[in-house]
Formats: sequence, structure tokens, C-alpha cells
Amino acid sequence: MNDTSQQEQPVQTKATRSPFGPMQVIFSKNPMTVVWLLFILCLSLTLRIWILAKNTAEENAQVLFSLYTEQVEGRLQERIKSYEQFLQNQGMLWESPAFLAQNWQNYITKTDLFSEFPDIEFLGLAEIESNIPLKQNEHSTARIQLIAPQTPYTTSLMGQDLLQLIHKPPTVLSNAFIRTEKRNTPEWLSNTFERSFVLMIPLEKSNTKMSDTARRALAFGFFNIEHLITTATRNNLFRTSLRLYDVSSLEKITADRIIYQTAQFDASDKKNSRRLIFPVLDRFWIIDFIFPSELAAQSKIVNTLIWISGLLFSLIIFGINKSIVDYNRFILLRKAHEDLKANESKLKYDASHDALTGLYNRQSLSERFSEAVRYASENHREIAIVFVDIDNLKQVNDQLGHNYGDALIKYFAKKLSSKIRTMDTAARVGGDEFVLILSHLKNSAEITTLVQRILHTIGTPFVFNGVELKTSCSIGISVYPHDGDTLDMLTKRADEAMYQSKKMGKNSFTFYQKIG
Repeated sequence: MNDTSQQEQPVQTKATRSPFGPMQVIFSKNPMTVVWLLFILCLSLTLRIWILAKNTAEENAQVLFSLYTEQVEGRLQERIKSYEQFLQNQGMLWESPAFLAQNWQNYITKTDLFSEFPDIEFLGLAEIESNIPLKQNEHSTARIQLIAPQTPYTTSLMGQDLLQLIHKPPTVLSNAFIRTEKRNTPEWLSNTFERSFVLMIPLEKSNTKMSDTARRALAFGFFNIEHLITTATRNNLFRTSLRLYDVSSLEKITADRIIYQTAQFDASDKKNSRRLIFPVLDRFWIIDFIFPSELAAQSKIVNTLIWISGLLFSLIIFGINKSIVDYNRFILLRKAHEDLKANESKLKYDASHDALTGLYNRQSLSERFSEAVRYASENHREIAIVFVDIDNLKQVNDQLGHNYGDALIKYFAKKLSSKIRTMDTAARVGGDEFVLILSHLKNSAEITTLVQRILHTIGTPFVFNGVELKTSCSIGISVYPHDGDTLDMLTKRADEAMYQSKKMGKNSFTFYQKIG
């Protein structure tokens, strides 16, 4: 039997260069680098999306705000134009020869004019009393003939000098827009209509001469500025913040020309302001809008939600990847631990077992014997040391080769293992020599039964590489404690008994007997 082994020669291989270079080495040695890079990438994408969403939200808010301010401008112009048109239409009734002031008043009262235009506080008609044409700086009175609706405040205007109540209107009458001011109006009027403006439409009957009395008139209306602005700026998205100027020239935009301002208007916020300028009859209205805080808050909320969502997503991705890395590390550590235990087990196994047969070796035999002796001493049992030698192994090696001899040894070891009990031990102590420790025995008869079973099993031939191999064995037996109390002594005496079996013709067993 040959136990020689071939030494493995190192193979020289040409090193291959990774396409990823040193980065692959870094990632393989430190996988958390990949996790952090993915986390940074997610944060970068979140930042990019946040900036894009922020810009988009701000642009959308600005567009919405611009559309809204333009809509407010259109509403105001349309509203004032409607007032002017209404006064002009009513003036046409006055020019009719059949005009009766009471009929006009009844008409206005019965219509839903004040429901449709809640900004109108009252309407009136004043006939200008003058016997000569109006000239520069010429004073005339405008006696009020008609006013609607009739309230204690409006009826008290009957017979009053309208041109004196309204601060210095142009002497040459034309379409005019005049604010009422507290200092220029009676106390009772200013308290009621302080935030109002007056729209005046001059009237003239074309079929009369300019010098005739009562052939010229003035249709006028008082309109509430606050109600007008509130109606024009009504929306459900945000509160409007604005300041309204009324000027006769764009060069006269001063604080004293402010006619309306919302409570939340912040004059210091120049960055988020927007100015609209549009003509109102013979004057200009200028509106300064402040970007609504609600739109800014909505954009901020959306941006915050995007940022929080992106951060949570990044953290989730980081957590998942870190869990994967930690799990892989755990698997690698567990595998390394299992490999270490397997190596330890293999080293222990190799140190205690025969490499060819897998049976215990001579070193382990001593440990197993000590365990058997301990049990036998405590339970008053016997131990048999059975020394087995394969017959004719040398002849098989010489005639067929060591491969066949090794096959025979492994077959022999397998048969021994199959016929002994779980508490027994089989060990290979030499090339063709085996030792069995049979424990838990009551008497020699039980030993004889086990050994006969082994002899019968070993005698069965087997085929290896197409060659039938037949063999037998010679067995010697020593018994503890009768033949000795140490493994060496018992093994030596079982070996002597085995040689007696060979002398008797092999394929037999013999108990050790003392001579003399």
C-alpha cells in the first residue's frame, strides 16, 4: 500500500486587469462605500428634484398671480365702464321731450340695479341752472332734481348745490371721476360715503340753444370703492394685498393719492410687488399688489414635502442597502465561522481517524478504551480487545497492485463497521491490522457471537474493477480485566492470540491464554 502523495506545483497565471481598476478593489473591501455613494446620489437627485419643483412652483405661483392681477384689472375697468354706460343711457332719457323725473326715479327704484351693482350707493340727476354759457372760472349751480334710492341721507341732498359738495369740478363739464374727501364734504356725507368716488356725465339737449335755462344737466353716481375692490378681487385661493392710487397724472403718485389699501398690505415688500396702471375716464388708477403669502406658503409646503419625501426615500434606500451589506457581512462571518468550525472538525477528525478507511486511528483508540473502562468499572462489565489481521493482503498488492489492496482494506473496514455495535470501536493500527474494542459485555459467550459474525461477513467476496476479491482474517482476543488492565497490554496479548489463529490455518479467532 502506497501512502505517498504528489506535491501540488504552483501554477503561474498571467494577471488580468479589472476594467474597474482600483475602484473595484475599494468596493469589494469596503461595501459601505457603495451604500454611502447611493445615499449621496439619492440626496443629489432629491436636491435636483427639489430645486426643479421649487422653481416650477414659484413660476406657477407667479403666473397665477399675474393672471389674477390682470383679471382684477379687467373686472375693475369693466365695472366702471358699466357705470359710465348706465349713466349715459339714463341721460338719453333726460334728453327726451317727454322726460319726467318721477318716471325715471320709479324706473331706477323698480329695477334690480342695486342688486346687480351693489357698489352703487346712489344715483342722481342735477339740472344746471345758468342763463349764459359756462366760461372759464364761471360759477354755476347744479340743482338736484332726482336721486335714488331715497334714504334720509340721499333725500337731504335735494336742492343742494352739487358742484359745491364735490370739490371744485372742472367748469367745462366732461366725463369726470372725483373722489369724495372728508375735508371737502359735509360731516353727515363724509361719515357715510368717505370711501366713495363720484362719476359725473354731462348732459345737454341738442334741440335748444346753449343759453336756455335747464337745457344742461349732470348725471352722477356715488360708488363705494371698498365694495368695488372687494368684489373685483374676490377669490378662494388667497387674500388680496393691494394699495390703490387715484391720480390725474402718472407723475403725481404720492401717498395722499391713496384711496384704498388692504389691512395686510406691506409697503416695505418691494421684491414681491406688482404694479398695474390703467385709465379710469379722465384719470388713472394705479394698483400695487403684494405677492400673496398663501401662495408662498403653499410653494414652501410643497417644497418641504418634496424635500422630506426625498430625504426619507434616501434614508430608506440607505437603510435597505446597509441592511443588505450587514446581512452579507453576517453571512460571510457565519460562513467563515462555519468554515473555521469545519476546519477544526476536519483537523480533529484527521487527527483521530485513519485517512484511508475513516476508522479511528491508534491515538483515538486509547481515549475510547478509557471511556469503555470507566463504564465497565461502574457496571461490572467486560471489555474485549479484538486484534484483526487481513489474510493474504500482501499477495493482493503484489499480484494486482496497491489500488486493489487499498480497495480491499476499505471494504474490510466497511464490513467491520457494519457488524459492530454503536458502543464498540473499530480502529486501524497498521497496514492490514485493525483493533476492535467491544464494550458492555457480560461474558465470553457474547464475545464469541460478535466475532463469529465478523468472520462470516469478512468471508463474503466482492468485485473491484471487474476482479473478484476473496479474503479472510485472523483474529486474536484479550479480555479486560482478566488479561490485563491497560490498552497496550491487552493489545499485545490479543496480537499474540491472533498469531495463534494464523498458525491454526487463518480465518479463525483465538482467545488469549496464559502459558504456564
